[in-house]
Amino acid sequence: MPDQDVRLQHLKVWLDEQLSALYLNNGWGAVPPATLTSASSDASFRRYFRWEGEGRSFIVMDAPPPQENCKPFVDIAQLLRISEINVPEIFAQNLDRGFLLLNDLGNKTFLDVINDDNADELFDDAIEALLAFQQLPMTAPLPSYDVALLRRELELF
Repeated sequence: MPDQDVRLQHLKVWLDEQLSALYLNNGWGAVPPATLTSASSDASFRRYFRWEGEGRSFIVMDAPPPQENCKPFVDIAQLLRISEINVPEIFAQNLDRGFLLLNDLGNKTFLDVINDDNADELFDDAIEALLAFQQLPMTAPLPSYDVALLRRELELF
């Protein structure tokens, strides 16, 4: 990560403030020394970092406005959480700057861990999540996945 990455420098200052408050509010003691490494990226302007220190791990999202808008992510995460669907918990947010501090769901997928002993349990969990998703109210602020939206998504692909 280059020293000229001003956004990253601002993100680190914000993150230090948020972690201090989070640790204090949860009675975890002082914020330990930690590492901040690239966690993943996607086909957008967003970047994700993994903060790790003394057995705790968080994901930090950097979604620079005006290219990205975190508000839909926050709204949908709240909606899905209410429906008991496993989504990242948002510990801190600054939507104006495009910064989010999330819990770390890990980097293993079902495909990484599925075997004969756990396949039924994993599929049951996945089906329960799909059923919970289907029970969301029709008034939920989700875009209608119609032909026009599907076309736009395919054009991105």
